[in-house]
Amino acid sequence: MEKFRAPVPVVDSEPLWTVADVMAFLRVSKSWVYHRVDTGQLPAIRIVGHIRFRAADIRKLVADAAQRQQAAV
Repeated sequence: MEKFRAPVPVVDSEPLWTVADVMAFLRVSKSWVYHRVDTGQLPAIRIVGHIRFRAADIRKLVADAAQRQQAAV
């Protein structure tokens, strides 16, 4: 008899990003990404020892930083 498994809810239609995806998008090093995750500056999801990111969160982080720079000028 097969066990019943509840469907996994779809939170976002876009797949989660890996550290490598964030590195490529932001053009930063792996250590930069890990340091920002550890200090809470980069929003991340930890899944059984793996770090993943919502693409929308990373894009918003970039948009917010650009907006702050525009306001400072």
